Amino acid sequence: MKTTKRCLAFLSAAIMLMTAFAGCGKSTTTSSSSGSNVSNASGGDIQTGDNSAEESTESTDSAVDSGDVGVSNGGGTTSTGKTPGSATSSKKTSGSTSSVAGQTERIDMGGYEFVLGTAYYANYLNSEGVLDPTNPLMKAVARVEKDYNCKVKFYKFADVSSAGTAVVNAVLAGDKICDVAQMQFSRCRTVAYSNACHDLKTLKGLDLTTGNFEKAITDAFTFNKKVYACNIGENSNVQGLFYNADFLKKYAPGYDVMKMYKEGTWTEAKFEEILRKISSTSGQKVTPLVGSTGIMALSAAVNAGGTSYKSGNKVTFGIVTADGIKALNYVKRLYNDKLWKYPADTAFATGGAVFTDGAVWQTKSYTSVKNLEFVPWPKGELNKYVVPAADGIAWCVPKTVKKKEYVGLILNALAESTAEMKSNRVRELEDNGWSANSIAVYNWMQSNHQIDMTTGPEIGAFSKKIDDSVFVANIQPAAAMQSISAAAQKAFDDYYKQFIR
Repeated sequence: MKTTKRCLAFLSAAIMLMTAFAGCGKSTTTSSSSGSNVSNASGGDIQTGDNSAEESTESTDSAVDSGDVGVSNGGGTTSTGKTPGSATSSKKTSGSTSSVAGQTERIDMGGYEFVLGTAYYANYLNSEGVLDPTNPLMKAVARVEKDYNCKVKFYKFADVSSAGTAVVNAVLAGDKICDVAQMQFSRCRTVAYSNACHDLKTLKGLDLTTGNFEKAITDAFTFNKKVYACNIGENSNVQGLFYNADFLKKYAPGYDVMKMYKEGTWTEAKFEEILRKISSTSGQKVTPLVGSTGIMALSAAVNAGGTSYKSGNKVTFGIVTADGIKALNYVKRLYNDKLWKYPADTAFATGGAVFTDGAVWQTKSYTSVKNLEFVPWPKGELNKYVVPAADGIAWCVPKTVKKKEYVGLILNALAESTAEMKSNRVRELEDNGWSANSIAVYNWMQSNHQIDMTTGPEIGAFSKKIDDSVFVANIQPAAAMQSISAAAQKAFDDYYKQFIR
């Protein structure tokens, strides 16, 4: 299902994000062994080879393989080449013991082929198009292979949108597609909805309480004490506001947003005051705020309780609540008074705007902004900083894995790459010009964000009314939300009850 561009209104963004995340398609695979092709359940080819990964230094996300990897994409197979070097383990103690994943006894898996399915294979390639041995997860793979006597291989999903469907189809056919599947939150929800993944709490050797797994994601995927997905590393989809500190000083002198944030006085009322000051001072030379992704609206809504938020087993469609309506009224006022430009253009990146909404990963688009800063959306009705993430990367375990007793141990060991992934992200942000203050904000956001639950339920039909409540002058949010409240909440209830088995 495809989303329309119009979904950026307030919340509708999140809503449309959800519809954008439902898709199907053919998946493909990568694996290795010793020079033969094996037909997989999804019709792709498993190309085999041999290789080993070398320990080294850094990167962001990650995945796994250590061989001549043939990446099948529903037909032709592309060889990515060999990863140089040989694996060494920094965690090996002596003799037959190992401290990998907290184990004091070596687990000999007898060459078990652990397959990691990923929708993000390209993230793990270096500039030459081969798997990068300096990637933190790749280094963890090298240790795991040595300590557990196993082989870690890739299964490459055809594309991001089809990953969840590929896993569900394989499980329904009774076929092992992979041991762990790495995909968007929304796709993991598809797998969980279809009862096609294991409760992670049943995996021996997996400890989700360590700092190696994102608590926000674990909590979002926990229902009836069952955990359907987790995440290794950091979430680069945490959302806030970028601003040009030089422009802020020029057009709104006396307003120090970073200082306000630190003091706890960074509020939506103060933000509006600043936007009005910029508008009057600049003589329309710059736009106070541009936003094109809906994140700005999403953030405001989350500050009002959330576009959709989870409490226990209950997921509530927050935008139709009283606080959600207040948030809609707020962004409607910004839009009507021309303080917020929608649809957005490239004004912020090209020096034509002071503020823009966005996620951490988007910082690469703003390297031209000399004095770039990043803060959470200001305090709203909840009177606290709330950091939303509409989507990101999650990991789930299909029910057709062959050696469930191995998967938890390996996943736990791979998660030991988290600290280096986070440090690499910080280094990347510093290289992109982030100040020490913005880095501190990022670090806080990583520990304090919440996952929006909108993606999954079929509520795209309500998005136009949400759009209209903001952009059409004679339509008011309260009336518009009242008209969809019951049906929208039922959509959430019907969807998430599948998780409570």
